[in-house]
Amino acid sequence: ATGMLGGGRTGSLLWYLHSYSTFLVPATVKAECLRSRDQQRRESHDSFMKVLFGELQVDNVVALEYRTKELEKYHPKMNDRRIFAEAELVGLRTLLSYDDNFINRLSGKSATLRLMRPSEFWMQKAVPKGALPKKRPHITNPLSSKTWWHW
Repeated sequence: ATGMLGGGRTGSLLWYLHSYSTFLVPATVKAECLRSRDQQRRESHDSFMKVLFGELQVDNVVALEYRTKELEKYHPKMNDRRIFAEAELVGLRTLLSYDDNFINRLSGKSATLRLMRPSEFWMQKAVPKGALPKKRPHITNPLSSKTWWHW
């Protein structure tokens, strides 16, 4: 399973279309998006999350709090640490982010979770140029006539 932070830029969107997998969003990411002061951005994120992403739920709150605190020695931002801990505790193998500080400070801090940029993830998957996507917009979807999402 793959977690995701942030919006659907090229690397992550292409992987979504070329995979049967579903992106999962840590609960803290969802909460951050829904707190956005920019109403249009908040509604856009909410729409994407409701349709394209599943949400991660951590059952063991004590373990989540402990791991979040344990990561403090590597990174000062509490929500970033919590996002990392959520992804780790639900068993994600990969967490995607565009945040350089988050990646630089927390990469390699888990034996089971890889933190990387969506573009790195896409390159690692090595989908051949011209490969047909496993998911595509329905013919009635306005995006079906666009080409920006083709690889």
